[in-house]
Amino acid sequence: MKKLLDSKIISVIIILIIYIIAFIGGYLSYKWIPLKNELLKFLVADVIATCIVFIGSMICHNSSVYDPYWSVLPMVVVPFFIGQTIGFKLVTIVILVIVELWGLRLTMNWLMRFKNLKHQDWRYVNIQTKHPKLWPLISLFGVHLLPTLVVYIAMLPIFGYIDAFKPIEVDGQLTYPMNINGTYFICIIVALFAIIIETVADLEMDAFRKNPENKGKINRKGLWKKSRHPNYFGEILFWFSMFLFYMSVDGTLWVLIFSPLIVFLLFVIVSIPMLEKRELNNKEGYAEYKKETNMLIPFFAPNKK
Repeated sequence: MKKLLDSKIISVIIILIIYIIAFIGGYLSYKWIPLKNELLKFLVADVIATCIVFIGSMICHNSSVYDPYWSVLPMVVVPFFIGQTIGFKLVTIVILVIVELWGLRLTMNWLMRFKNLKHQDWRYVNIQTKHPKLWPLISLFGVHLLPTLVVYIAMLPIFGYIDAFKPIEVDGQLTYPMNINGTYFICIIVALFAIIIETVADLEMDAFRKNPENKGKINRKGLWKKSRHPNYFGEILFWFSMFLFYMSVDGTLWVLIFSPLIVFLLFVIVSIPMLEKRELNNKEGYAEYKKETNMLIPFFAPNKK
């Protein structure tokens, strides 16, 4: 088994099988769960699918099995939700295409960087080393279920956007409302801009890392010159654009601003501090780099003191 995990192809196939089983489990759960509320049914099915992925990660002794779930889940759930509700129309196809573009880019980025199942994310390794007995629980709730809940909450504006086009009865006939205002096209631009930012940032970092002369150095080129995490900026901006999509068709639930905010908080409170602590210990001059660059916004250099 260990020798098989040396192969990237075999490792990817194993993860694919785990995900297929997980989504089948999620689908059957959705169909069988006796709940009328669609969003609640999706949540329960999502949690069950995540638990199946967790079991797969425990079998493989690698919690990084979960890593692509962040990008794969929306690519599966959004078209399924559209099919279960109002169907595929121009307004739903627009947001579906954007979500699929985002998901495919992020999944391909994971696939390019993924080595095999013998390599686990360094953050998981550190936590597992410090808390070996508690690791299964930490992995289940911290690595698997927490991000799943974050992505589910982040998708709520997408569900709200789709629901805004549900048919209404007028004079005895069903009609589909087109509640689009002037900000709708701005939302499309913002979403595509976010995807472009993420793509460019990842390509720049990949090119930097491929150069052996840059080992142990800090990337100060392109978007990374003014932002320490331009890829995270693009990710956060994408989820804010999903909220803007909802607001462009139905501005009644401002509370959904919490959806992109929770993604923002996940990066700012958890992901970025962990990464920067590691960089401060491993890369000379990173403290100075922090003073000279923004944490997220890759456009304006901070004022130097």
